[in-house]
Amino acid sequence: MTIEDMFGDLHKIDILAETKTGEVVMVLVCNGFIDGSPETQKAMLDKMEGYLNHTRSEEFQKEYGGWPVILRVTLGREPDERILALLSKCPAWAEDYGVKLEFEIGGKTMDENKRGSFGSTIGFLLSAIGSAVGLGNIWGFPYKTSQNGGAAFVLIYIACVLLIGFVTMLSEIYLGRRSQANPMTAYKMVNKNLGWCGLVAIMIPAFIICYYSVLGGWTTKYALNSFSGNAGIVSTFSVNTGEVILYTALFLVLSVTIIMGGVKDGIEKASKVLMPVLFLILVAIAVYALTLGSGVREGLAFYLKPDFSGITFKSVLVAMGQAFYSLSLGMGIMITYGSYTGKEVNLVRSTAMVCVFDTVVALLALSLIHISEPTRPLYIS
Repeated sequence: MTIEDMFGDLHKIDILAETKTGEVVMVLVCNGFIDGSPETQKAMLDKMEGYLNHTRSEEFQKEYGGWPVILRVTLGREPDERILALLSKCPAWAEDYGVKLEFEIGGKTMDENKRGSFGSTIGFLLSAIGSAVGLGNIWGFPYKTSQNGGAAFVLIYIACVLLIGFVTMLSEIYLGRRSQANPMTAYKMVNKNLGWCGLVAIMIPAFIICYYSVLGGWTTKYALNSFSGNAGIVSTFSVNTGEVILYTALFLVLSVTIIMGGVKDGIEKASKVLMPVLFLILVAIAVYALTLGSGVREGLAFYLKPDFSGITFKSVLVAMGQAFYSLSLGMGIMITYGSYTGKEVNLVRSTAMVCVFDTVVALLALSLIHISEPTRPLYIS
């Protein structure tokens, strides 16, 4: 569609109507799909500016001076996300003209079309922590620590989290909040040629879910079987393909159910329950592990007394990669979560808390794994 097809004559005030309540409502009708190209954005702003300037004209002031003025922008269908982001910045601009700005999309107001958001800072925190905390902490970190120098590797990992992970996570969350869009659109708003970065970021979680869903099925099986004893499950459950598929499907159904609830009523509510429960379980197991006696001292010494003699450049790269994986960086996740945050969320403080909690969970998992076998790596049969 051309600019004229979408907005009509940019210099023409199409409709001017009085309401029974003594208000003046100007209606800017946008036709068809409004794309987010720079030319379209400029045309929309030019059209809106024409309406706003008209309110200051001698003709308008003579007839409606002193009346409340509303400019209603009506879009027939959902526009490009860049247009939505642009429109969200316009009310303050209209207020400078003494005009109230309203939006309608497909017959619904902007508020009715508004994308969901986290209901509170703690909800965002627990959701972001829930994304960060996972196999990378509970399984990957202890295994890589055992292979790359123990306590010295832990210190390098913490340095990577502080110097690289924190900054990268803060940047991604800020990009999401600033763009109020998905990763592809967010990168395009930085540079129109960077959309592919967002596409790659979206593809990574799609690949991860392939094995995460299977492991989630295993976890579901273990959880349901925990009260009757899990001995022997590895040798029987793993070879029963039908049962593995069943529990994988059950895990996916649970995940989809939470996601279908939306950001506030789905992900946030689930995170407020599941994350505290996970932390309490880890603390309880850590306390129990410290009472096992044999191997406790050796296990603690393995990751509390650094020995840099075994550290290589490869160890540094592994620590850096672990920090990115553990914090869910470069996957578009934090950009997406950031797009659902409001200005009331302190991004620096929130990002720091996510990094701290994620690292604490990793250290707790490390203490559980190495308590009795300090030098033996983990494996999955």
